[in-house]
Amino acid sequence: SIVIALVIGMYSGFYGAADSIFIIIAFVLLLGKTFIEAVGNARIMDIVAGFSGFLVFNKFGMINYTIGIPAAIASLLGALIGAKIAIKAGNIWLRRVLFIITVIIATKLLFFGWTNE
Repeated sequence: SIVIALVIGMYSGFYGAADSIFIIIAFVLLLGKTFIEAVGNARIMDIVAGFSGFLVFNKFGMINYTIGIPAAIASLLGALIGAKIAIKAGNIWLRRVLFIITVIIATKLLFFGWTNE
């Protein structure tokens, strides 16, 4: 798990998008965890990676607190609701949701490309 965390942590530090999906997939496929266990463990990594990124971006004055604080509060509420739903719904539901999200993202990238606009 340390190698997985190091590699995905580096990715999270310079980009961050979808790092939780990579963590979950790695924990399920490589460590044999259930989806719920993988999601729970991914949250620990998200906290550490997010805080580390915050420290660096804050140091360079790259954070707009007017936008960031309300977004953080909304994210906290969404995460609380989402975690309760995930635990109630179970592993099969989480696996299906992850599959659907992955197909949607892959389709978007395949047909519409990746833009910074």
